[in-house]
Amino acid sequence: MIGYGQCPRCGTWTYEHLESHSHCWECSFVPEDLRNKPRSEFERERRLERSRLKEELMFRSLVFVRGLM
Repeated sequence: MIGYGQCPRCGTWTYEHLESHSHCWECSFVPEDLRNKPRSEFERERRLERSRLKEELMFRSLVFVRGLM
């Protein structure tokens, strides 16, 4: 943890600065640039793996259904 500061949204001193991100305990404010980014490289790899598995399952089900026709 790096420290605390004043929240830009609600003005309380509950804005926590961490090495990976910052957030406010009072109003749950998170800077816009961090909302859509994965929190770590591990999470990014996990999302990619999930999307690959979904694509593979969709392809296999399509092949199965077409095989029945």
